[in-house]
Amino acid sequence: MYPKYKFSHEGREYTGVASVGLAPSRYEVLDPIEVLFDPANPAESDAPEYMRIGRCTFSSFNFLAVVFYLMSIIFIAVGIGMGVYFLFGK
Repeated sequence: MYPKYKFSHEGREYTGVASVGLAPSRYEVLDPIEVLFDPANPAESDAPEYMRIGRCTFSSFNFLAVVFYLMSIIFIAVGIGMGVYFLFGK
């Protein structure tokens, strides 16, 4: 689901659609959500989805970026290990 939202800034009302899908059962109609926007251009806005892991708060995008970063480190380590094995292994 990519929910629609509306907010007001300096007396004007703006609408938008979240760029990241949200869990369908997480929000009800008229529930307050956090909206990020550029004060110089309020029409440029987004409603990010956040998750809490322990004491840290991540947006969905940040969480995926961390997962892919960790996966790349593992793949690099495996690649280096295989290279060393093939060069110096028996």
